[in-house]
Amino acid sequence: MDYFDEKSAEISVDAMTSFGVEIHTRYGKAWQMAEMLMFTTDLANLDLHHFVTSVFYDSKSDCCSFEFGDEELLPEVDEAILRCAEKHISQFEWHGTIYHGGTLGAA
Repeated sequence: MDYFDEKSAEISVDAMTSFGVEIHTRYGKAWQMAEMLMFTTDLANLDLHHFVTSVFYDSKSDCCSFEFGDEELLPEVDEAILRCAEKHISQFEWHGTIYHGGTLGAA
């Protein structure tokens, strides 16, 4: 089995909850799950985890997206969450713009 084929799962768990945030990688990519776990850990350490309801890594486009709770984010909270994403997520969509952040050196 070629684990590095585009649609081959590298991990057996492609979705889980981390600090109350649902995280999901479309094709079960290990590096995407690792990035989301580090992101949610950073959020929890800053007590920001309750603002994010879910994180989805679209393995087909290698782009991550976020869902937030119903309350509008204060600008400083929005900025702090963005900084966490820039630190841990390789590529993500933020308010309609694609950003490139930290990377684990994905294959």
